[in-house]
Amino acid sequence: MILNAVYPNSKEDWSELTFRTRPEGGTLIEADYEIRRFKQELRRRSSYEKPDPTMWDLPWGTSNASYDPQCNSINVYAGFLTGDLYREDMTREELMAGVGMVIAHELSHAFDTKGSKYDETGALRDWWTEADQQAFDRRVEKLIAYYDRLHPWKDGSSYSGTLVQQEAIADLGAMACILRIAKKTEGFDYDAFFRAFTKLRRCKMTETAMENRFRTNPHPMDHLRVNVVAAQFPEFQETYDIRPGDGMYVAPEDRITIWGAS
Repeated sequence: MILNAVYPNSKEDWSELTFRTRPEGGTLIEADYEIRRFKQELRRRSSYEKPDPTMWDLPWGTSNASYDPQCNSINVYAGFLTGDLYREDMTREELMAGVGMVIAHELSHAFDTKGSKYDETGALRDWWTEADQQAFDRRVEKLIAYYDRLHPWKDGSSYSGTLVQQEAIADLGAMACILRIAKKTEGFDYDAFFRAFTKLRRCKMTETAMENRFRTNPHPMDHLRVNVVAAQFPEFQETYDIRPGDGMYVAPEDRITIWGAS
C-alpha cells in the first residue's frame, strides 16, 4: 500500500494543453472548455493503462483524505492537515488521535465491504478464504444491526446500518489500529487521546444539513462517529470507569468489532 501525503509523487503531463490567451482573442469560457476537454483526453488515455498509485486527481489543497482501491493507495491532501488533525506542536496522543486516526481509517477502507474485493494490485479479485469471508460477513451483519437499532433523529426514525457500513468499518478499524499501537507505547495517556479524538468531530450545521447527513450520507453522523466507536473498546470503558447502567456502557458480548478482537 502506498501513502501519498501533502502532494502526489507523480504529476500528469499537461504540456500538450493549449488555448488562446486574452490578447489572442481567447475567453475564460473557451479556456475552461479546453481544460475540460484535455482532462477528458487524459482520462481516456489512462483508461488503457494500469492506474498509477503515486498520482491523484483532486486538487492538492482539497480538505479531505481517501483510499483508492484500484491503486491501493492512501491519499492525504494538504488542505486536510490543519487544526486538530495536524500541527507541529501536537503531543504524541494528539497526533495519533488526529492524522493517525485518519491514516488508519483510510487503511481500513482497504478491508471494508468494498475495498476487500480488490487485491494488492488493484485487481477486482476474490482473494479471501471462505472461512475468513464468512467470519467477516458475520461481524458486518452485527455492525449493521447495531446501527439499525439507533434512532438519532428527532422523528424517531431508525438509522441505516447498510448505508453507513463501510465508513463505520473504517472508523472501528482505525480505533482498533491506534489502540493496538497505544498498548505498545510506554506511558500512553488514554484520557488525552480520547479527548483529542472527540475534537475531530466538532461541527456546526443547519438542521436541514444534519437531517441530510442522517438520511443519505454514507458517513455516520459526527456524534455517532465518536460515541458509538469509542464505546466499543475496553480501553475507553476502563479509562472512564464506565459500568453497567452508565449511558455509554456496552457489554462485551454486544460490542461490535471488525478487526483487532476475537
